[in-house]
Amino acid sequence: MALGWLEVVMDEYRSLREESLRSMQLQQAVLRYGLAATGALIAVAFGIWGVVLLASVALLLFVPAVSYLSLIIWIGEVARMMRAGWYLKALEERVCQQFPDRPPPLGWENYLRTVSGHAGTPQLFWNYAAIIGLFLLLSMLAAAMGVVRLAGALPSAALIGISVLEFVVLVVVTLYVLSTGRRFR
Repeated sequence: MALGWLEVVMDEYRSLREESLRSMQLQQAVLRYGLAATGALIAVAFGIWGVVLLASVALLLFVPAVSYLSLIIWIGEVARMMRAGWYLKALEERVCQQFPDRPPPLGWENYLRTVSGHAGTPQLFWNYAAIIGLFLLLSMLAAAMGVVRLAGALPSAALIGISVLEFVVLVVVTLYVLSTGRRFR
């Protein structure tokens, strides 16, 4: 028995809605585990503060690496969710065109992408900005503490080199995250 056009479209719609939901769940898990791991690494670094090299490595290498990795995985899941949402929006429009005499049967993704007169877009821009800012700030603060901890143990030129390297990695990750996020506004 052949399925009708609407049945096929609705199966695809449900499948993509599930994918979007899985992506949201994974986003939350990445945030949860990423922040927990980052916090644990910072706690370990402070716990071994007297061991200059180990504390510094934890703060300069491991905290930023976990923060950046968490942020990159998280923004990838946000992008996956947004791709599914944009495709669902197009499906909603195609389904609604089949019922021109009735109220639109589907509309959630279209609603999310419209501007209301008083609140702007309902998408959660500030939530996303806060998450990005939090992980980047944790990385910067940890790197700064790591450099401070190494002060006196290494020559100034080495500290400057480490700081420049940390800054370059921060800028590259920031640009990647922002460019990925901008593609799916």
